[in-house]
Amino acid sequence: MSTRVEKKSVAIPPSLVSAAEEAARRANVSFSAWVSTAVAQRLKLEAMSEAITAYEAQHGEITSEDMRAFG
Repeated sequence: MSTRVEKKSVAIPPSLVSAAEEAARRANVSFSAWVSTAVAQRLKLEAMSEAITAYEAQHGEITSEDMRAFG
């Protein structure tokens, strides 16, 4: 079963293109697959940041002590 994709044109600085192409080679995936994964990870990070902000708005700032308790 294939995944539906949409083609977009984006402008990326050459140094980032080179680094991403090398990372894709190391991961043995296509450039498009590597970029798609990077975008998905960024979206997850943003969602996590929003969740932390909402938590802290309700319960107060997460302290260093809180962080040590989990890890």
